[in-house]
Amino acid sequence: MYVLRINGKNLPVVKTLYLGGVLLMLSFAYVLVDQFINREIPLGIPTQNNFFYFLLGLLLLITFLLANKLFRFPKANLGKLILLDWFFHTVLLSVLLATIAILFVRAQALPRINIFWVYGIFFGLVIGFRYMQNLIQALYRQISNPHKSMVIIGAGLKGTQLFEYVHKNHQNKYKILGYLDDMNGNTMIGADQVVGSVDDFASYFDQNKVQEVFCALPSYADEKIKAIQQYCEQHLIRFRKVYDEGMFVSSREARVQFGNLPIVLPRHEPLQSTLSQGVKRLFDILFSGFVLLFVFPPVLLVIGTMIKLTSKGPVFFLQRRNGQHNKEFRCWKFRTMVVNDQSDSKQATKDDPRVTPIGAFLRKTNLDELPQFINVFKGDMSVVGPRPHPIKLNESFKDVVEKYMARHFVKPGVTGLAQVNGFRGETREKKQMQKRIQYDIHYIGNWSLWLDIKIVFLTIWNMVHGEENAY
Repeated sequence: MYVLRINGKNLPVVKTLYLGGVLLMLSFAYVLVDQFINREIPLGIPTQNNFFYFLLGLLLLITFLLANKLFRFPKANLGKLILLDWFFHTVLLSVLLATIAILFVRAQALPRINIFWVYGIFFGLVIGFRYMQNLIQALYRQISNPHKSMVIIGAGLKGTQLFEYVHKNHQNKYKILGYLDDMNGNTMIGADQVVGSVDDFASYFDQNKVQEVFCALPSYADEKIKAIQQYCEQHLIRFRKVYDEGMFVSSREARVQFGNLPIVLPRHEPLQSTLSQGVKRLFDILFSGFVLLFVFPPVLLVIGTMIKLTSKGPVFFLQRRNGQHNKEFRCWKFRTMVVNDQSDSKQATKDDPRVTPIGAFLRKTNLDELPQFINVFKGDMSVVGPRPHPIKLNESFKDVVEKYMARHFVKPGVTGLAQVNGFRGETREKKQMQKRIQYDIHYIGNWSLWLDIKIVFLTIWNMVHGEENAY
């Protein structure tokens, strides 16, 4: 029942946005009532009590915060009863606080009829705002990704309940391909809905381009559940499991509700929220736009000239790399090496003879990454995120390092949490890459706009002071 929560805490940027929305609606409600008064619409309301409006505004804001327990908004797709329950408690608490407020203000000074007008407009705007947000999110999903192909593993009671809920509430989001089940006689659905056995999950996922998997196997099938989850993580398939009694749920995992069914996710992922995606994309556009307009042109003139004067070859180096969902894109950089045939297969090492003198300076100061803001503006990358690795490096580590491919659930970044913590440059040993991936997974699970801003400032700090592994 949360818009967005990370490790039990609400995301500050979401708080800020919703607080702004609440204040905007409150102001609008006041303006409407004030307009009624000034135009002398016959409401029978006294008009000389500004303190009352301040008190009422503060009261409504406190009411809204308390009623939602610090922005724990109900999701519309959880059902009408939950929405009605939320609305009922909000109104009940509002009336209670209003009664308390009246005790502290002289009764004759209160424009009582105004209370009903402001309350009516305010709560109408709150409900309208909530439904409008859900409508915009639904339209966005429909345009950006009309249907996600999903499979339910296990056709028992929980599996069939999940099927019915998704079919009823998420037809615009999911396309259910069917069940994977061993048909042991306990299944509650027809054989025509079972598209394969549980043991054949890998081949079925590959052949049918499955995007999301909901595992409804009982908790005693723990080893099989782990094997399916690991396969999904390595192949960028979203994995969810339906909670079963006796199932262990770690603190790193997250829970969401599908109707009455608790669903367990491998990790908190704030960027699964459409609102958070929008906030991050807006930050990317504004930041990259500023850099490309005001920083990049003079830097390009100076650095481009120096590259051309000191070595033969182009100013830019474009390399194929894997981005979000493992999709390939061409990553822009200033060329820092002499033109060679090993640039896609061999990492730069300390005192690498391929690196030019100006290239060494660019690498030390991270200025070679500046053209990647072109990728950010285009949408291939983000300002902050897991660094995109060359394709051959990806291939060599994806089956060796656990959860390596999970970093591709989000857009790669010009800079990242691993990089500002010293994990950049050459990776000679497996444990170095493992540490990078740990930071990347931590970033994905704890994203916030503030974290992005913090990483940007730390990157600038490292650029000024230099980094040991920057070569």
